[in-house]
Amino acid sequence: MHVKRNPEAEFLREEIAKERAAQRRRGLRAMIIFCATLFLCSLTTLRALFTQQPLVVPLFLLLLMGLLIWGIYNGMRNYRTGKLPIATIDIEERRLRERAFLFASAQGQVPRTLGLPSLITKGVLALLCLGWSTDLLVLYGVSQGIATFAIIFLFPLGILLVSVTIRDWLRRRRLLRESADILAERLMLGEITEGQDTE
Repeated sequence: MHVKRNPEAEFLREEIAKERAAQRRRGLRAMIIFCATLFLCSLTTLRALFTQQPLVVPLFLLLLMGLLIWGIYNGMRNYRTGKLPIATIDIEERRLRERAFLFASAQGQVPRTLGLPSLITKGVLALLCLGWSTDLLVLYGVSQGIATFAIIFLFPLGILLVSVTIRDWLRRRRLLRESADILAERLMLGEITEGQDTE
């Protein structure tokens, strides 16, 4: 007897496949970018130590190097996860998780990363990075090594945090507005069918 495949399961399988392919690409890109940045950061740290910059500069660079190593590790983990095959249990877990998430969102709840405290924290960190880099440029001038540090690391980090804050704010607004419609569509797609997912 032929069993029809569940349209919702097929949709979720395609979504997971796209996400894993994107995860592989992100992991590879992160490893390349973070490795190159770690190399440049190592050279900058050595230069800061040999030119006797204020102690805060090498300490901040060492902290940054630790964050870059953590980024390389996450890139490797994302790449490995993106290569995993899609199992039936992955689809079922995704279905349950998405429905619970959409149901909560339809009631006005949002994930912690899209909550107001998280958005405010990201915005304040962005302003601190931009303000600190501007302050270093004004105090030390463009000829000093510390100003180069500000231009290379702090200013792009501030811009990145601003863009992440804006993106998350827009995602929050869209999620609160559209979650009830998406949930209704998913329920119809998954439950008003005779078939079930089969391998």
